[in-house]
Order: sequence, then structure tokens, then C-alpha cells
Amino acid sequence: MPNKKRKASFAFFAKTTEKVIYEGLKMKAAVRCSALDMAGLSAAEKHAKRQDKTSAKRVVRDASPLVYKTLDLRSAYDAHTKGVRQNKAAKKPVLHFIVRFPPELLDERRTNRSKEELQRAMVRQAVEFINETHGGNAVFAARLDRDEAGESIVDVFASPVYEKRTKRTPPDQPGEMWSSATKFGRELADKHREEIQRRHSGAAPNYSAPRAVGIALQSEFAAFFERRNNIKLEPKREKSDGAPDRLETEAFKAVETERTELKTQREQLDAERAKLDAAQVDFERQKSVAVEAVRAERKRVSGLRGILVERLKSLDEAISEVRKSLPRIRRSIQIALRLGSRKEVEETRAARTDAVKIMPQMKRTKAETVALLRAMSAPKKAPEKLADTDSFDGPTV
Repeated sequence: MPNKKRKASFAFFAKTTEKVIYEGLKMKAAVRCSALDMAGLSAAEKHAKRQDKTSAKRVVRDASPLVYKTLDLRSAYDAHTKGVRQNKAAKKPVLHFIVRFPPELLDERRTNRSKEELQRAMVRQAVEFINETHGGNAVFAARLDRDEAGESIVDVFASPVYEKRTKRTPPDQPGEMWSSATKFGRELADKHREEIQRRHSGAAPNYSAPRAVGIALQSEFAAFFERRNNIKLEPKREKSDGAPDRLETEAFKAVETERTELKTQREQLDAERAKLDAAQVDFERQKSVAVEAVRAERKRVSGLRGILVERLKSLDEAISEVRKSLPRIRRSIQIALRLGSRKEVEETRAARTDAVKIMPQMKRTKAETVALLRAMSAPKKAPEKLADTDSFDGPTV
């Protein structure tokens, strides 16, 4: 890519009016590589053209891809390697790179560029990075799928072609053109030898192994991105072993679906917990109000009970006085019959009749008071014993 175009393509992610438009964001970028044989390349072409079952499952929107050169991968590879020699033992001569740019770059609120312009810049950067790190003539096709969930991932297909010069090559003649899927990976690994050694414990690392090449490729892309775009990425998280940290798309979607369902369930549980907490608070409030009401009612009932007890005492005293008066009235009647006038006799008998009549009424009042006290749940140990079987056994006239 000419320098003039290169500078233009990276203006999308650079400083604008001395202010970094993506300042404050924690962004990550990544690159992965796998080698393909011809069958794998044909399968990748079918996927690119949405002719396989897998691609149909990944489509989430109706949008055409952004394509560098072509989607006809097999014919593009044949044209790219025409007249180029390669090791006959090479089983997988094609490199498939998955270059993931930070999705935060596509936030159109932070720039006056459209999403398509930003994505086109991603494709150009991905192609330039692979060419830059793999001899300058490696990429024969690339694309960015815009109908899938990820909108900042570029698929790059390369077969690095280089001029091979040996001692037998005349100085004034060009060397033979060769293609190698491993040469430049080993060179990158050797460049990042120190990091690879640090991250390998035990046996000495194999600098042509996929993990060693992957470590070097990742570090190289981070440096490339920061250098080209003037944007600092979040430091990469180093793995302690070579276990893969990337799932296939279908597996990733299954995990994401499960994660979404768990998140939904957690949110529902949090909502239910909040309702229960609110209900508990309301219950405690109502309980407090009820307890205060019960205490007030008990206090009122206790006061009424005291009044009734005093009333019973008064009734007992009145009944006792009436009983004591009956003998005196009887003697008064006898004296009046012997010595008194008719009027005195009648008055004395009337007093006797009144005393006899008032006694049942007083007993009923006492019985009603005792029943009311029992209904009010009188204390287990009453302050005094209340008699409710008093009877009137005086003589009648």
C-alpha cells in the first residue's frame, strides 16, 4: 500500500483536534492464525459466500460483506501462487488470519465517520499488518462480515510469497519466487524470543510451534495497532499454558446464550429478592404498628380490668352491708308490730322489701362483671379471689 494511502486510512483512528476521540476506553485487539489445506480453503470460500449451513446460523442482519479483492478464494490463491514454488511436503499452504479490532472503534458518537468507513479502515489495516509481517506479498483476499454479531472482525487469507536467493543465485538476476506458510512465523517468534522464553516453563520453546508464533503475532499486532492509530490498548492477559482461549463461533454463541439466560435468571432472582426485602420491611413496619396497638389495647384493658375489680369490691361491700341490715330490719319489724303504729310497720316492711329486691340485682351485676373480667383474659394470678356464689338466705315476711 502506498504511503499516501496508508496515512489516509489510519486517520480514522488517530487524534482529532488534539483530542483522542477514544480516550478513556479500555480496548482490546487480537489476532489468530490457522493453516488451511485446499479442502479447508474451499470450505472457507463456501462460508464466505454463505453457501454452508454454518454461515446461515451466524447471520443476524441483512448486510453484505466488505471485500478485499474477491470472495473466490481458491481462484485467488491459484492466481497469487502462479509460477511460485513451494515445499512439496507442505500440506497446509494457506494461512487464515482472524483479526479482531476493538468494537469500541465503531462507536459513531465519538467520530464524524460512518460505521462503513471505520470498517473499511479495519480491512485496510488488517491487510497491511499481515503483508507487513509476512514478507510484503502475502494477502490474496480478505473480508469483514457485517451480517454476523461481530462487526469488527476481519478474515484475512494469505500465502506469503518471497524471493528466495541462495549462493547459486547470480547477483545480477532475481531469485526464484517461493511460498511458505511457516517462514515468517518463525522469524516473528525469533524476534519475540525473550517473551516466548519467559512464558514457557520447563522445556525450551519450539519457535516454530503454533503457540510461540501466536504469542509473537499477538504482541506484534498490538504494537502495530498502537503505532498506526496512536491508541493505547489494554495490556494483554498472558496465559500460563497453551490451552486455546478461543471458542468456535457456534460454541461461543451457545456459551453466550447460556450466559444471557443465567443473567436473566439472576436479574429475576434479584428482583424477587428485592420484593421479598420490601415485603419484609413492610411486614416489620406493620408488625411494629400492631405491637404498639396491642400494647395500647393491653394498657387500656388493664385499666378497665382495674376499674372492674374496684367495682367488684364495691359490690361485695354493698352486698355485705345489705346482709348485715336484714337482721336489724327484721327486729325493727317485730318491734313495730308490738309497739309501733301501722304506718311505722308499713315503712319497715317496705325497707325489708327493697332490701330483698335489690339483692338479686346486685348479684346479677356482680356475675356480669366477673364474666367480663374472664372474657378480658384476667391475669393468671388474680390480686384477690372474687366470689360469685353469694346467696341471700335471710327470712321473708
